[in-house]
Amino acid sequence: MEVVNGKYFAIINGRIVILEYIYSKKILNLYCSVEDEAMELYFYMIIKNIRMEKFIKFTKVRLSGNKYYLCFGYNGSGLKVIEGNSMKILKWKLITDGSIKFISEIDGNVLDGIKKYLDLDSDGIKGIVDIN
Repeated sequence: MEVVNGKYFAIINGRIVILEYIYSKKILNLYCSVEDEAMELYFYMIIKNIRMEKFIKFTKVRLSGNKYYLCFGYNGSGLKVIEGNSMKILKWKLITDGSIKFISEIDGNVLDGIKKYLDLDSDGIKGIVDIN
């Protein structure tokens, strides 16, 4: 779970769960990418983690054109990222053609996918990371 622009993002059981509290209006916005009977549990898990101050950083990705994503994994097609309130796949080709730069440390899970699907060595991985 990570806070970005006042919204708490989490991936729970493959679902994107977002919690946002607008202090000025005292409004709580809740979002889950799939409605099921466990939704209330997902929201409870986020609130519990906020109270316990348990946060896990997502890997941050910048696509050329200054579009930013939170990356949380990979599959055979590419990187799994959060775009707005939904999941999107950024194709592996975007990394190899230089369109994607990683702007935070790369999570071990994501790094495994890069090594597996792109066959990059340490120097190749350094070339796709842009941490200031």
